[in-house]
Order: sequence, then structure tokens, then C-alpha cells
Amino acid sequence: MSKKCIIIFTCLIAFSLYAQVPTFANYFNITANGSPITVPLGCASPYIYDWDGDGVKDLLFGQYTSGKVQFWKNYGTNSNPSFTSGSYIQSDGVDISVSSG
Repeated sequence: MSKKCIIIFTCLIAFSLYAQVPTFANYFNITANGSPITVPLGCASPYIYDWDGDGVKDLLFGQYTSGKVQFWKNYGTNSNPSFTSGSYIQSDGVDISVSSG
């Protein structure tokens, strides 16, 4: 065996000794008024960000098929969020749309 093969083999053994199976927390639904938040037209891409600058992180959903973005204001706290209703983000009265790809 070449020196390079021995080094690669040794690294693979070392990595396998320390490798761990990933663990994931149980999933949960994000709710508004006690009901799960759903996004029409395909998959959603949630993002947590203080959109309105009030110091509390809000919820944004990008919709995969339409490219529209929903804003859900957080009326709670960062550790105990509370959402009531969402609205599409608009520019000049028109829903913005973000293309994929």
C-alpha cells in the first residue's frame, strides 16, 4: 500500500470511530389562533426574522410554487411567539413574487 492510501485509510477509521448518528427533535406545527399555519400552493420555506424592527422575531413564509412571501407578525415574545394572521408582502399594492432558481 502506498503512503497516501494508508493515510486515507487511517483517517476513515478515525472518522468512523467519532461519527455519530444525527438526532432530530420532534416536529411541531407553528400555529396561529390555535390552528396550524398552512400555506396554499405547494411547499413553504419558513424564515424567522424581526421584519418590522420591534425586537421580536416574526415569521416569513416563502411559497415555492407562486414565489409569494407571507408575513406573520409575532405578537408574543421570542421565547413564546404568538401569531394571529398573515398577509402577503406587497410593493405598491401588488404582492411581491420571488422567482426560484
